[in-house]
Amino acid sequence: MAKTLYACGFNGFAQLTGFQSQIREGWLVEPKSQSDKKLDTTVSITYPITIGQLAEAVLLKSVIFTWSRIATNLQKDGNHLCLIVGRVERDTDSSLCSSFDEEAVCATDAHILLQGDQDRSKFSCLCDGDVQSQPLVLKKEEQTNSKPIRLHASHKDIYYSQGSIEFGKLTHAEPEIKMKSNFINSGAFHLLPIDMSVKIATVSCGREHVLLLSSFGCVYSCGLGSRGQLGHGDVEMEQTPRLVEALEGVRMLSCQAGGWHSASVSECGDLYTWGWNESGQLGLGCLSASQETDGQVKHQDVDAIPGLVTEPQCAVFPGDIVVKAVACGSRHTVALSDCGQVFCCGWNAYGQLGLKHKINQSGFVQMTSLDSTCTQIFAGHWCSMFLC
Repeated sequence: MAKTLYACGFNGFAQLTGFQSQIREGWLVEPKSQSDKKLDTTVSITYPITIGQLAEAVLLKSVIFTWSRIATNLQKDGNHLCLIVGRVERDTDSSLCSSFDEEAVCATDAHILLQGDQDRSKFSCLCDGDVQSQPLVLKKEEQTNSKPIRLHASHKDIYYSQGSIEFGKLTHAEPEIKMKSNFINSGAFHLLPIDMSVKIATVSCGREHVLLLSSFGCVYSCGLGSRGQLGHGDVEMEQTPRLVEALEGVRMLSCQAGGWHSASVSECGDLYTWGWNESGQLGLGCLSASQETDGQVKHQDVDAIPGLVTEPQCAVFPGDIVVKAVACGSRHTVALSDCGQVFCCGWNAYGQLGLKHKINQSGFVQMTSLDSTCTQIFAGHWCSMFLC
């Protein structure tokens, strides 16, 4: 059955509604229910609108976000298509969809990094506002690992992983170049390995911190810890990945880094969150039934909700929920249950929680405006996307 893609939140560059006009034969078809075209100029979309429908047998592999653009990676019968919608600087139209044969693998605040679909050793960079990518040159002094390199990006730093045994950071031969806005396209990058003694399964980057999940289900973190986002019980920086000891003994299936917070889903279906909580993005409080009856949302008493949590805590949900997946935006969090229900919490200034209002939520609230079972969730800086 064909799947439908929904989205809500920040639409300042038509990065959400821009998908609606992208009909690609064999890949995207015209949605059965078209959203109101007046939304094209709406900055905030407070409920999930239909932005596209996948053709039969098309898979949504991943979604990559910058603050002004969205890249979707589609797959069908071994073929790949990447569609990028959003801000274009040198064009009269505020939104333009570009297509690439490469896969969008990660993004800094202003750059989308692409990797060759057939040749995984080739990389390129699409700078904010550009419609053509430029080659990204990587150099490694000693090539002892034959596995393909995978890139991961935070706000301004780029990391890499190679197979399951190597993790490191991209450094420039000329450090002063990093101060330039186009530093990614300035010469070659060197791969600087960071000592790791565990096998890496996945890597997730926040604004200034990194989470790593080992093949044994343990979570490691490094980078800036000023808001407790590393989960070590303090606010110190870690130069190299360090085990999150509070989660040791609980096998984790996934981990996600938000702007300044972190989340991890356990094998038992529990969601653990930690870090900055000034907008309620950790989901440690929960609306009572009386606060959400008849569609009326009341302001919450947040006096007892901590603003900064330095160790993982089990998030609270309305009811007995088994969490299947989590996605973290800049200051909001989206969770998916094993039954296909979507829950959200945190900052809601652009309607990214999909609740038809812009009130922040300090506890997870079910998004009832999706009219079908959800199978995948994604969170951008200030927006959310769902595949149903």
